[in-house]
Amino acid sequence: EHVTAILPVSEPGSGLATILVATPRKLGVATWRRPAGQGRWITRWAPWDAVRLPDDFTQHGSRLRRLQPAISVDGRSFRPVLGGRPGKAALSDFRRSVLRRRQAHAPGELARTA
Repeated sequence: EHVTAILPVSEPGSGLATILVATPRKLGVATWRRPAGQGRWITRWAPWDAVRLPDDFTQHGSRLRRLQPAISVDGRSFRPVLGGRPGKAALSDFRRSVLRRRQAHAPGELARTA
């Protein structure tokens, strides 16, 4: 699968490492689990219509405003965890990927959920 963006996030209260992986068809939610002393990534796939961006997920010049509230995927909330320039770049790439998907599949949906 072609990956268009990767965003490291956290789910409030879980303490688990998670990444959101944007692909053309779906969004992957990969979470690091440590059962019985072994670690592995558990990936769940969400359709793009299950992804909600915060209202203030917009660009102002070259800077993205803070995310409040968090990104929602199938009712779960996630907050970006990567700071500095790498964090801004990852956030910008993720935003563009989500908006491109919406425009490609449902142009009317962009106005309601972005």
